[in-house]
Amino acid sequence: MRLSADLPGRVEAAADGLDCCVAIRAAELVVSLEPWDALESWLRQFVSYATTKKAIYDAIAHRTEMFATGRDMIHAAGRPLLECAQAAGAARPDVTFDDVLFLVNGVSGANFVQEAQRDRVLAMALDGIKAHG
Repeated sequence: MRLSADLPGRVEAAADGLDCCVAIRAAELVVSLEPWDALESWLRQFVSYATTKKAIYDAIAHRTEMFATGRDMIHAAGRPLLECAQAAGAARPDVTFDDVLFLVNGVSGANFVQEAQRDRVLAMALDGIKAHG
């Protein structure tokens, strides 16, 4: 199941004003990958980016007005990927995008000794989002 034709435009619109390529990359994944693969790839890239940017961690962890725009842009880029994966039966239907963000934010905010360890922990987190059955 591929995503609807209008979704890349909606995701690209979220990129306006964003100081990273998170939203633009989501739009690219939407048209090139199956729903779960698009979500997983975007989340892996997001964690990799967020690990180096404390402002991303703060935007998710703190519900202040100062971070609202960044948080909204992250939601606009990633939420459609989760929703499509859920519609395809690839992601758990009881998971919200906020749940996903807090989960991956915990991974990106942790001080791992090795990148391989971060990748393993992220894989465990992603397994918790994925629908099994």
